[in-house]
Amino acid sequence: MVVSVPAVRPSMLLLYHWEWNQVHREGTSIQSLVTYLRYTHAISYERLSSIFASVFGLKISEGAIANLLGQVKTRLDDLCNSNTTTVAAGKINLRHPQKK
Repeated sequence: MVVSVPAVRPSMLLLYHWEWNQVHREGTSIQSLVTYLRYTHAISYERLSSIFASVFGLKISEGAIANLLGQVKTRLDDLCNSNTTTVAAGKINLRHPQKK
């Protein structure tokens, strides 16, 4: 049996790169949407799992949602701590800047 493999063209590499970036972006979009729905609309883990399955065809367990939200919390905690440190180290000017 002979199997022929087409040569890899640069356009194929660009397509692969584009697809990888799309998946990566969708992952952060899913995290954003889960976080928004959970904390803005107080939707339960069970209901979030059901919504993602029925609307997007994405089967995600309640445990996976909990892990996802834990990762988001870790990133937000790091960002908040960084901002708190920056604000605490700086001088806060409550006056509006003067126009020249």
